[in-house]
Amino acid sequence: MRQLTKHLLVYGILSCLVSVGTFTTPTISYATTSDDVNIDTLRYPLKRNLENVSIDRKLATQIDSIDTDEDLFIFYKKIQNMNEKDLDGLINYSLAASENKSMNSVIKLKAAWLAAAQVAKLNGYPLSAKLVEHSVFYRNYSETNGSFAKAIKKTSVYRIIKYKTHGSASFERKHSKDLYYSIHAFSYTSSASSYGKRIYLKDKFDFKYDNQIKGLFSRLVNNWGYLSQKMYVLHPIKVKVSIDA
Repeated sequence: MRQLTKHLLVYGILSCLVSVGTFTTPTISYATTSDDVNIDTLRYPLKRNLENVSIDRKLATQIDSIDTDEDLFIFYKKIQNMNEKDLDGLINYSLAASENKSMNSVIKLKAAWLAAAQVAKLNGYPLSAKLVEHSVFYRNYSETNGSFAKAIKKTSVYRIIKYKTHGSASFERKHSKDLYYSIHAFSYTSSASSYGKRIYLKDKFDFKYDNQIKGLFSRLVNNWGYLSQKMYVLHPIKVKVSIDA
């Protein structure tokens, strides 16, 4: 298990969240512990006024029509082939719409995270985006010899753990930026299988409040993720990757 603090959000998500429109950063009073965090005080650090958002009306309608989890899944399917400019607009509009008390704020923020995850995919972070998507829909992630396994096998970390029976390790930037942001530290075990040896990597993708992260922006986005989790926009999920060595 790891605490997802310094490495919470993928670079692609950070990039699109900071680049859409002209966001303003409100003053935030930080508490000393997660138990003291006030939802109304923290809110999220990237805010917009609805009247200043520039977005195609058809795209805005997609956000306005999201009221249920079923609507959210339909929205998720629609944005899979969307270009980055339109996705930026959706993120911008979703964040602004979440401030409208007549709308479902949680569902609008979920839409913003899904659109941001799609931008992350377009910028070379498909693994990190996948875990954000699963976090939005509150679905644990499990795979056997899938996309994570393929990426892991290319690292020097894998060449070390495949000869061990159990332990813990971590992916750093030098190994893979995508694995660094999505998994980072993990535990692992192994056992014999019909394929020879199978390695099991386990992790927990979640957000922890942290006021000590270096860099104001990184700290704000980290704690926005934490707040999103407190508001049930994002959810802690279990991650399990099985690899046939």
